[in-house]
Amino acid sequence: MAAPHLLTIPNSPLKVKLVTTAYEGMTVSYLRYKVFVEEQKISIDEEFDGSDMASVSFLFFLDHVPIATMRYYKDDQGHIHPGRIALLKSYRMQGFGKTMMRWFEQYIVGLYQTVTIKLHAQLYLKKFYVDLGYKPIGKTFLEANIEHIEMEKKLKRTTF
Repeated sequence: MAAPHLLTIPNSPLKVKLVTTAYEGMTVSYLRYKVFVEEQKISIDEEFDGSDMASVSFLFFLDHVPIATMRYYKDDQGHIHPGRIALLKSYRMQGFGKTMMRWFEQYIVGLYQTVTIKLHAQLYLKKFYVDLGYKPIGKTFLEANIEHIEMEKKLKRTTF
């Protein structure tokens, strides 16, 4: 797949692209289907919840091959909610997830001077997010029949 307008992520072999075409949207759907529906057994109706039109999505590439995706939306209180963060199984445990999240945080602080990121983390990923500076909020809960915990991180743009 030729993907014009790929942005380089500093100090990483990954590249990222804002999803703008139907073909890219289909690629996002494929990645999410592989991770959430096939691997985690989430129902297809629950995974594809109709929220994509109100979200901004990204594709992440390694050697021009799409390996991951994520989306986010901004709520009425101004909080940013990343979600549907999907990295194909064969690319996990290589630092790509951390690279994606760090890039996303830099992207967001480029848009907003100060912002709070709130996300629903699958419980098995709690340490992953804690290591990135996210703090757990409240008790665990079920979402798509998987235990989750809400987490947040406050960001502030630094000036030089």
